[in-house]
Formats: sequence, structure tokens, C-alpha cells
Amino acid sequence: MVDNISSNSDIPSIDHEIKPIISITQEQIGDKQAQITTILSPRGEEVVLTGDVDDAMKYADEIRDFEFTPEEEKKLVRKLDLCLLPIMGLSYSLQFLDKTSIGSAAILGLRTDLKMVGKDYSTASSMFYYAYMGGLLVFPRLLQKSKHFMLLLCTITCLWGMVQSLQASPGLDYKGFLALRFFLGFFESSITPAFNHLTSQYYRQSEMFSRSITWFAWNGFGSMLGSCICIGLVSHIENGGSYSLPAWKLLFCITGILSIFVTCCMAVHIPSNPMKCWFLNDREKKIVLKRIQSNQKGFGNHTWKWSQFKEAFTDYKVFLIVAFAVADNIPNGGLTNFSSILIKEEFGFTTLKTLKMNLISGAVEFVCPIFAYISLYLNSRFGGWLGHKLVCAMFVQTLAMIFLIMLAYAPSKYAKLAGVYLSSISPVSFVCALSAISSNIAGSTKVTTVNALFLLGYCGGNIAGSYTFKNKDAPDYNPAKRDMVICYGVCVGILGLLYAAYIYENKKKEKFTNDHPDEGDNVENLAFFDLTDSENPHFRYSL
Repeated sequence: MVDNISSNSDIPSIDHEIKPIISITQEQIGDKQAQITTILSPRGEEVVLTGDVDDAMKYADEIRDFEFTPEEEKKLVRKLDLCLLPIMGLSYSLQFLDKTSIGSAAILGLRTDLKMVGKDYSTASSMFYYAYMGGLLVFPRLLQKSKHFMLLLCTITCLWGMVQSLQASPGLDYKGFLALRFFLGFFESSITPAFNHLTSQYYRQSEMFSRSITWFAWNGFGSMLGSCICIGLVSHIENGGSYSLPAWKLLFCITGILSIFVTCCMAVHIPSNPMKCWFLNDREKKIVLKRIQSNQKGFGNHTWKWSQFKEAFTDYKVFLIVAFAVADNIPNGGLTNFSSILIKEEFGFTTLKTLKMNLISGAVEFVCPIFAYISLYLNSRFGGWLGHKLVCAMFVQTLAMIFLIMLAYAPSKYAKLAGVYLSSISPVSFVCALSAISSNIAGSTKVTTVNALFLLGYCGGNIAGSYTFKNKDAPDYNPAKRDMVICYGVCVGILGLLYAAYIYENKKKEKFTNDHPDEGDNVENLAFFDLTDSENPHFRYSL
């Protein structure tokens, strides 16, 4: 009997080496000199795993054999949505309001009081983005290195609220206003990369797009709030009332104080690490950790790794994302700063009527998340390409281009006006690209670098966009409208290339896995070794 079994040709032979399980010890965590092991990346390069790991590794032992039910996960996700998204959205809406209140202030007398002529208003609008670019060279890295990044973020956002309020200073002249716009942009450069990182700490890859668009779409609420404040100010004046300060200065003062108040609430409410959340019990914290482990990422690493910095500049997918940011924000730079002026001058509305009409654009942007949740539904119901977020982004970007064509070429004044408002759905595509950084880029330094590059592209586009509206083209600004249509057409093409790139890279990774079926499987908690998306053989790109 024994001989028959040993000679049975149906028993498969083991043709590969069985590798021992490799774990990192608590003593090795944080030790940059400790070499744990090496793995082969999908690019065929040897990657050294050291003790310089993600913060989540400290808690990895707690979830080694941990399991949870789908019902528990659904309950947790609802709780996270309720506890995180409203305050993140409110804070983000106020930074948007701070940034764009110059557009409302322009029709409340800002340009006249500060004696702006020629390109002065465009320069004031652009100054914010020049400073924003400077801030991106400082704050993303500073936030990554800090172990108390939420406290640091809230300190910075309090400073921007103060700067916003200082724009109401008595005796302010044009040069002083430019200086304050500079500091406003410098401080506000911190919030978008911080919120992008915060989203990746709590949600799965498949959930990041819908959650990012949810807090981003609160920009629409900010726009409506700003319009309502201005309507109240103007109505009081038209009814015979008066203020000790010009209406546009009161706008800056009110929005600045609101920003400081919400920031203080956020500092108390949201911790720097999900494992320190006051609103999660111990089991829920473990579920959060187990969920993000499937993203092949953790909470973040505080060491600046130059190899990851270099990789960010050699990854062609990163350049596609940055190119999209530039092309998408040329129209944004124009419409954000000039839509109120455009509506008032081209369509002949009064100041009060223009402010009331601005409520429509804010409302359209506020409901943008519906596209992301439809995409999620299609993905869960039917699967396949129909539910992919990049397909959703291409669809929405095409719609936005059609609406800008209406603005530029429609013979009817009301069709043009509809084009202005409906083009406010364009943030869906922008957030899709933004969320691709949190879901499809791994390695803390690489993520920080790509966030900065993306937002530098965002600034460059907005600066260029503000100069497409020239005084000589008033009141219809037709050349600027044509440029916006062209930019959105380019955006659709870039999104298509990015979609194809992710599909191609996933196929390459699958081929590597087939050729090296056990690569990295013997390393416990590989997701928490702070590897980049290119280094980690288990990482897959979200479509």
C-alpha cells in the first residue's frame, strides 16, 4: 500500500521553493537600518523591505486573525460617512468660499474701491494661485513628516481664516490686498492634499471616489452660502440701510470668522490616526485597519524617501494626471473668477439679480456626487466597464464640454446662461483624477509628491484661465469661451489615455503574478511596508 502511494504518478510534484513566513518585530518597526527581507517588484527590480514602515504596522498584530461580517462593515461605513464627511465638507466649502469670494466682492465694489484697472483684477485673482504653488513646496511634505498632521492642518487653516478676515482692514489698498491674497493662497494649499490623505485612511479603494466627491461637492454649498451672504448685504443697502464698512469687506470678515470656527471644531473632532478616533470603538478601529489593508496601503509613513520622490517623476501615469489638472482648470480659473462679471455684463443683470442667479451654479455642483453614486450602483449591479469611475469621469467631462459649447455658440441668451450653470458638473472629473492619487498611488512620499504635482497643475491652469478673460473682449468674452471648450475636449482625451494605462498596468501585474505566483506572499502585512504602487506585486489600480 505504501509503495503504491509513493509511486502514484497522479500526485503533483512541488516545483517551487516553499518560502518561510517573514514577519517584522515590534523592535524593528521604525528602525531604518533593519533589513527584513527583499522581494521582486513587477518591474523586475529587487526591493529591500526595511523597518521604516507605515504607522499601521504598529497595530498589525491586532488584526492577524481578525474577521468581520458584511453587516458590521456596512454599519461602520455609514458611521464614518456621518462622522467625517459633513465636517470635512463644511470646512472645504469655507476654503472655497474664502478663495472665490473675490468674484462676489468684484461686483460689490472691490474693483472700484481699490482702483483696479487693466489686468489688476486678473493679477489679484492669480496671486492666490502663485502663492498656492509656493505652499505646495512646503506643506505637503511638512504634513507627511508630522505625527500630528490634523493638529498642524487645523493650525494652518486657522491662519488662513485670519488672513481672510484681514482683507476687511480699514485703509486697505491694492498692494496690501495683493499681499493678503498671497498669504491666503499659501495657507490654503494644505487642505486638499490633507483631505485626500484623510480619505485614504478610512475608506477602501472602491469607495474613495464617491467620498472624495462628497466633501469636494460642498464647494457648491460654499458658493450658495457666499451668494446668500452677499444677497443679504446688498438687500440691506438697497432698502436704505448702511454699514460702517463696504459690503465686500464685510463679506471677507464674515467668511474668515466662519472658517476659524469650523476649523476649531474639526481639530477637536478628527484625529490624525483612525486608531485614536473617539467615535469608533475598539472593534470598529480594527475593521478600519483590516479594510485599508486591502488597499495595499496604511495610515502613512513620516520619512521622506528620495527613491519614491524620483519614481513620481518617472511614472508616465503621473504626467497624465498632472496634464489633466492643467487642462481642466484653465476653464475653472476663468469661470471661478469671472462668472459673476460675465453674468452681470453679458446678460445685463443687476448686482442683486446676479447674486441670486449664482445660487444655481452652487446648487448644481452640490448635487454632483449623484454621478459617483450612480457609478457605484452600476458597478455593484452590473459590474464591468459601465461602473468604472474613469468612464463616469469621461461621460461627465463630455457633458461639461457640451454645456460650454452652449455658452460659447448658442444663439439664445438663455441657452448660454444654462451652459454657464450646467458646466458646474465638471468637478466630478477633477475629483476622479484627485481620488486616483489616493487610490492608485502608493508609498507615502510618492503620494505626497504626486499630490503636490497635481495641485501645481491645478494652480497653473487657474492662473492661465484668469488671463483668458481680457477686458478688450468684454462683455461676451468669446475667445475665452472658445479656449474653455478646447480644454475640456483635451481633458476627455487625457482621461481616456489614463483609463487605458491603468488597464494595461493591471494586465502587466497579472502576468507577473502568473509568472511569480508566490512573490511577496510569505511577507506578513506586506501592505504596511510603505511600498509604491510599482514596487508592490499585490497592488492593483482602481478603474
